[in-house]
Amino acid sequence: MSEYTLIYEDASSIYQKIYTDRTDETKTESLKAKVKDPLWFISRQWQFGEFLAESCGYPVKMELSYSELPILAVRHKDNTTQPFDAAKPMEWYIENEINGQKPADWDDRRLEHNCDLECPGAKLHADEYYSGDLDWYDFVLEGNPDFAGRPVTKLNVIPTNAVYRGMPAIRYWAFEDGNVNFKSIIREDENVLTTMLTIFSQLFGEDWYMVPLEQNTGTLRKILSLSVHDNFDNTFEIGPVADASADSSLWSMFALSKKNGSPPDGSLFFLPNAISHLLESEDMEEVTFLRDEMMNMAWAVENRYERDGKAIDRNDELAMMERQTAAIKKGDLPLYTEMGEVPENWVPYFPVALGTQTAQMVLKCGKAAEVPGVPYHPTNPKGKIIKESSLVNEEEIPATPISVVRKYNLVNLGRNEKWVLEKDNATGKWGVRRTDAGTANLLLWSSREKKVGKKVPLKDLNFDTVE
Repeated sequence: MSEYTLIYEDASSIYQKIYTDRTDETKTESLKAKVKDPLWFISRQWQFGEFLAESCGYPVKMELSYSELPILAVRHKDNTTQPFDAAKPMEWYIENEINGQKPADWDDRRLEHNCDLECPGAKLHADEYYSGDLDWYDFVLEGNPDFAGRPVTKLNVIPTNAVYRGMPAIRYWAFEDGNVNFKSIIREDENVLTTMLTIFSQLFGEDWYMVPLEQNTGTLRKILSLSVHDNFDNTFEIGPVADASADSSLWSMFALSKKNGSPPDGSLFFLPNAISHLLESEDMEEVTFLRDEMMNMAWAVENRYERDGKAIDRNDELAMMERQTAAIKKGDLPLYTEMGEVPENWVPYFPVALGTQTAQMVLKCGKAAEVPGVPYHPTNPKGKIIKESSLVNEEEIPATPISVVRKYNLVNLGRNEKWVLEKDNATGKWGVRRTDAGTANLLLWSSREKKVGKKVPLKDLNFDTVE
């Protein structure tokens, strides 16, 4: 080991310090990492079962084969079909308004979208899609995809370790990322799964491997086979991680659920051409639905509406009208009011039975005059959302407020430019020149989105007031 000399400060100092002075500059002995009892390490290896040759091999090659099935058409809720183009985002097909009317896939009673994507032998059904961010887990599979006659692609790849920041080093003389502090991990509500995942990643992180595999957007892929060869010349056939139990009690990963409730096929994966970058406008229209448990009804508060391409705040608009009305009445005799009125942008929804043959209850859009004891005023929604949703399923309005908004989305699909390779006669050098700058391929559409609403206080009805 290196030799050190201890140097003391003057004893009369208030604080005494000890310095080390290394006299041997070589690190040869330190790098040997000598131990006093090598037999102890061997004994510990025997105790942990490392001599049983379990989990000591690592993959050196993987062979896989797969086939892809393209999406051919979009079937809307009104049973009309539209040819599918993978170059356009899937949200455009589902959310787009047609001639200023509500989208064909917008369910005004459930306040969400639903549609079908058709491929040979099967359908992909998007149910309860309302977030504005469409992904593979929003779809369920109906039918059996027909891969007969589709080309099969075979690959031989070399797997690599899955890594993350701060991962423990695999080699002996290596240093981990010092910028990661695992003690600072925040656990929401003392979630024990966070601790389990952290410990598992530190102890067994080096046992996970990954193989990057590209897939065309707008296709359904089926992994036909996957075999792994390790450094001991063993070959293992790897199956999908999927829940094959009848009661769905096991664990699965990246598996499409089936519409009939049967176990999913873990070898299938759908990659939609979802939007990664888009420009969103401000909310052009906003309606907040909230419960009124005291009166056993619901309210739809129209906060914003669109007029001439601009978003108008209806609360500010009504406040301006109230100030103008108050200015006109100024100087008159005091006015006795038996009970106050409900604001015009508050539209009531009453529970009613859906027909005489069923016990299902829905919320029906009404007028403020139908509220017992509330003076009549004309209910005039200025936006589209309330006018479209004359009936709303009762279960769609929870105890906490929800908001339905309309806004505009803009996506740039790229520019089709033309370039030519030509030779400069003066210099004799070859170069490229753009002959046509092309035009930007833009998609603009109006979309709807349901999200958690802001807490809106219920309007107090004042009785026996003098203004």
